[in-house]
Amino acid sequence: MKSRGIALITVLVVMAVMTVVGTLLFTGTLGDLRQTRATLQATQARAAAEAGLTYARYALEVARPNIKALLAPRMDLNVNPATQWVLPQGQWDDIATGIQALLNGSYSALPSGAIAQGSATIQFTITRFRGNTQGATAQTYRADYVVISTGRASGATRRAEEKGYFEVQLGRPSLSQWLFLVDDAGGQTGFFPTGSVFNGPVHANRNWGFWGRPVFKDVVSTAEDGAWYWHLGGDGCTGSNRVRVRGDSRPPCTVPDFQKGFLRNQPVVDLPTSTLSQQRAALGMNPADTTSPSPKEICFALGLHNPPNRNCNSNPSIPNGVYLVNDGTRVKGGIYVQGDLDALVVQATGAGQQAYRFTQGSSTWVITVDYSTNTTTVFKDGVTVGTYAGTPNGPAPLGTGGPTGQIYVTGKINSLKGPDRTGPLPCGNNYPGNADLCPDHPPPSQIPPAIQGDPAPNHRSRAGRHHGGSGLRMRSYQNR
Repeated sequence: MKSRGIALITVLVVMAVMTVVGTLLFTGTLGDLRQTRATLQATQARAAAEAGLTYARYALEVARPNIKALLAPRMDLNVNPATQWVLPQGQWDDIATGIQALLNGSYSALPSGAIAQGSATIQFTITRFRGNTQGATAQTYRADYVVISTGRASGATRRAEEKGYFEVQLGRPSLSQWLFLVDDAGGQTGFFPTGSVFNGPVHANRNWGFWGRPVFKDVVSTAEDGAWYWHLGGDGCTGSNRVRVRGDSRPPCTVPDFQKGFLRNQPVVDLPTSTLSQQRAALGMNPADTTSPSPKEICFALGLHNPPNRNCNSNPSIPNGVYLVNDGTRVKGGIYVQGDLDALVVQATGAGQQAYRFTQGSSTWVITVDYSTNTTTVFKDGVTVGTYAGTPNGPAPLGTGGPTGQIYVTGKINSLKGPDRTGPLPCGNNYPGNADLCPDHPPPSQIPPAIQGDPAPNHRSRAGRHHGGSGLRMRSYQNR
């Protein structure tokens, strides 16, 4: 009996110990579960807050029409926009307050169903609305913003903050603000591939096409809601060679590097509706005349009446080739190309010097423009054709709309690019006819310059295929 009593006591002690251990384990597990749930909720709340910041950036874009509508009644249209602010400076503080109220009234929370877990509220603070740039046809204004996004998931709350500035543009902008500007980017038949690098803002009204991983270091924009994303096979993609996507990528086939975003549904950038004015500008005629020049007019403008085997009155045919429009001593127009071009390479070749290399069949023309001496030289197949006073279409200050650097091509341009991004700079002995035009401050050989930055630091060009024809228009602008 005594042994049985001892055994019973031992069992009771073991049971008591096990009960205590079980209680401790249960308490620990419950605590771990609560901590895990709190961590999960905090993560969901933080994700919701970050989603709110993304939505706030979207709001700053889509709210632009409403912001401009708010500004319209305040605009003084009687001032000179090149020297005076269209939005009076005394109203800038009130404008900031109005924009802040507009954003907080319309975009203060994530739309329902935007995220699977949690919600977010958004608060905008707009300060320092101010003038930025003035021009003959447009002005820009900036304002600083602070966005605080508060994300909530169950009992957790997290906040995220972002600061920056946004810009509002009034009027018709100067087209020189874009590094590359086209009406139709040709995305249904071609694309910008891996290896393409753009260092400035680019815009296409329609038909962007991408393949692989092209790099865009500034804003990319379009008036459409999407773009064509291509694949060339062998990369795990299926389906057709191109797919229309309302987004920034098509993994794994095509994932462009949009370093400052791909903005869709942007306003259409109005380009000339007729290539006839561009054609006449290149021929040294009146660009305001949009009637088609006759073959006789073109023949005389190109100086083809001088060869003994051609009479512009009776035989005004225009042979394929590249023409710098001149009167024998002075440049009188732009650059006129008859027929298709296999390639056009645009390249800066020295301080104040710009070169254009045209390839058509077996012939190559190099036209070098020297802004420092105000002369233009033409080479054909490495032989000097002539040096002429003046530059194509002459200089024109930024914003004047002058037809500087006009290039008109009657056919197609199969390749338009800057110099190759690897290998030696194409100058000196590597560049026939241009032995003395190497840059005096060459950049690394892998990124030689395409557009001359001298003598004006903001010298730019833009090229675009326009409505109504396949003429290519290039303009150079110099800030003064």
